[in-house]
Amino acid sequence: MSLAGDFERDMRDGARRCREFGYNPTYWQKMVSEQGAVGAAKQLLKGSRASDGFTRLWEEAAST
Repeated sequence: MSLAGDFERDMRDGARRCREFGYNPTYWQKMVSEQGAVGAAKQLLKGSRASDGFTRLWEEAAST
């Protein structure tokens, strides 16, 4: 598998793991489905502030 394919698999796995703590990343999953994992990551990282979903993930990671 390619590096981009590995990244896509990891992004989808990350979305599934989010549900373990009650967060359903529907927008993230839609972006990955429409743009691919690399395209979605580029889109999310080009903004001037963190998305609400990313902030939620950061809060969950910080509490573990």
